[in-house]
Amino acid sequence: MELFIFDLDDTLFKTTAKVIVRKENKIVRKLSNAEYSRYKLQAYEKYDFKEFEDANLFNRTARPINITLEILKEKLNQVIDIDVIIVTARRDFDNKELFLKTLTKFGIDTDRLYVERAGNKIGLASYDAKKLVFEKHLETNRYKKVTIYDDLSSNIEALYSLKNKYPNVIFNGFLVKGNATIQSL
Repeated sequence: MELFIFDLDDTLFKTTAKVIVRKENKIVRKLSNAEYSRYKLQAYEKYDFKEFEDANLFNRTARPINITLEILKEKLNQVIDIDVIIVTARRDFDNKELFLKTLTKFGIDTDRLYVERAGNKIGLASYDAKKLVFEKHLETNRYKKVTIYDDLSSNIEALYSLKNKYPNVIFNGFLVKGNATIQSL
């Protein structure tokens, strides 16, 4: 059995959602998904993820990254020996049905995959939260091979860090770059 893992933001879709940085309840800056992954909070700053929880914003602004979206749909059309999950650093959307309807609008069969929201693991860096999700699936001992598509090498490295714990599993990672190309890691 093989597991395919896809990230959502900047891997399957581009959106206009920003992570808001607040200091004393005032907006200090708004960060893209890529900027957020590198940003270090300053004294008294905190993150506000409300735009990443807004299903309506996702619905209105989601633009597919065709190369990975086609790979995802191809995997969903396979009928034997694979599972497909989307592992996002987002928390729960404020409207799950609208979020799933948006995926369906782009031809994704939402009955054939599961969406894991690693952002619900409050207080962890996204790669650490995603690592917990990866391990949850690997602990089932169902998979002989795991393949990940993600725009952040830190998330792919989080998966690879489990190689020693699961020596009988083959790990593959593909980095999705900003110019919509894919590089094997």
